Amino acid sequence: MSAYSRTIKGIKVSAGIAIGRAVVISRSFRDVPKKGISAEEVESEKERFISAIRLITEQTDRLLDGMTQKELRKIGPHINAQKMILSDLRFTEDVFNIISTELASSEMAVVKSLDKYSRSLSSKEKALLNARSLDIKSIEFLLLRILSGKIKDISLLSEDFILISHDITPTELYYYSKQKMIGVATELGGRNSHAAIVARSLHIPAVVGIPNLTQHISTMEDVIIDGINGIVIIHPNQRQIAEYSDKRTAFCSLLDTQQTQEHNGFVSSDGVRVSVLANIDFPEEVDTAKSLGADGIGLLRTEFYFIERPRTPSEEEQFRSYDHIAEKFYPKEITIRTLDVGGEKVPGFISQQKEENPALGVRAIRFCLKNKNLFLSQIKAILRASHRGNVRILIPMISKMEEIIETKRLIEEAKQILTTENKRFDPNIKIGIMLEIPSIIFIMEDVAKHIDFFSLGTNDLIQFMMAADRGNIELFDSASSLSPSIIRVLNMIFKKAESLNKPIYVCGEMATEEEDIVTLLGIGYRHLSMSPINIPIFMNIIKDINIRRAEELVNRIITYENDSDIIKEIERFLNEKGSNN
Repeated sequence: MSAYSRTIKGIKVSAGIAIGRAVVISRSFRDVPKKGISAEEVESEKERFISAIRLITEQTDRLLDGMTQKELRKIGPHINAQKMILSDLRFTEDVFNIISTELASSEMAVVKSLDKYSRSLSSKEKALLNARSLDIKSIEFLLLRILSGKIKDISLLSEDFILISHDITPTELYYYSKQKMIGVATELGGRNSHAAIVARSLHIPAVVGIPNLTQHISTMEDVIIDGINGIVIIHPNQRQIAEYSDKRTAFCSLLDTQQTQEHNGFVSSDGVRVSVLANIDFPEEVDTAKSLGADGIGLLRTEFYFIERPRTPSEEEQFRSYDHIAEKFYPKEITIRTLDVGGEKVPGFISQQKEENPALGVRAIRFCLKNKNLFLSQIKAILRASHRGNVRILIPMISKMEEIIETKRLIEEAKQILTTENKRFDPNIKIGIMLEIPSIIFIMEDVAKHIDFFSLGTNDLIQFMMAADRGNIELFDSASSLSPSIIRVLNMIFKKAESLNKPIYVCGEMATEEEDIVTLLGIGYRHLSMSPINIPIFMNIIKDINIRRAEELVNRIITYENDSDIIKEIERFLNEKGSNN
């Protein structure tokens, strides 16, 4: 292992700076020893497996014992699902059988048994474990890592550490965050993976999508995670450590200042005010968003209320949660997005066939319109939370007019039911749709007659426009937000919304990247929604941007033919911005 400093670029998913020593978990969860065991080793191999089960159970029990009620709601269902598998005698007996009859190692037996276990579950059991298909995978990760003998119990570590791993599940991330983990970097993952969302909600600096990262770092080697710029520095020198210590202090100070100062809005260097809203994944992020001066909630994701639980949340449960958030932000507006699940993200209480192309399958509004009782219950809860007049409804993944018409019919039905039940709601609640499926862009003029606002979902829009899976690191360059086609379609969308006199909000990751921010502002977008932790970073960026010059920049780059020329021009603009205000 070279002692020279090395800087590696990855995908930034959670802002912040972490400096510390690495704990490396290098084993891919399918990379198991192929070598068998002898007949004499069978009993000791079984005992090795039982010891691993016992250790995981002890760790998860400690984790559950130390959780607050809010934390239990967030990650508890995942952990309880894992405990259900670990305590299932079918699983243990099958592992024992594979070890005995095939003379297989515990690792190989675990992989084979969990494959069979997943296939043998009843439809009801599968439903209980279907939340993002992560629980069985988490068990496999945990067992194989402990069986490898490289890390027996991270809770025994006495100092802060940075986790370097092939991949990480939300449960592991949460567990390690309670065990002195201050940052994380992985070989797999994307900006919008569930683990990335959890990292942001926990304010853990994180960089993902770095192939072979675990081969370049050793446990206890110094490492820096720059979650602001998506950089991992291996074996940093003293100058880099000092530089990043200052950056970490500055970032923390920026957060503190943003939380304590009087908020006078987000204003460019030439005096243009930009509305900055928060994307909320978990209710626990609401206080952070408010303290950082968010102008409202541009996107309240509601999947959390459904995905990680064994039964349908009642209308009353949903109402109480939505109403609590609306009250906290009053009089500022909050936008509640209806359920965006389906494909690989199916609630545990609903059985749905596996789809070949889940991103293009029965998800979001398609899923909701096929499960109308569930959808109607959510609509009623949102309507009830709107009684103060500061709640809006946002419908995701709209692809055709019929979906809008049917959704509005259900909203009217919900209003009639609530009127009969003598329950309060805003009769004039605003309704918007997500622009993320390309087909809907070409009928915006027709759609505008039926809705009040548009929200631009850049994550999915770019994925569908470029036919590039946003979670596939091999296609990262193919899904560039700065490609000529994307910039031109964003410009077309804005011009259409402006001509239709409909407000338009940007809710995707583009609202957090400096190059993208300049482009969006130059096109004309003035309502940007982002993860709360990114709000102070945006504040720091916007104060140095001259909007008029950004508009001139876009007028130039919109004629360019390739990504590289666009990127060079934007980088030149950013390098010169301080002297051209």
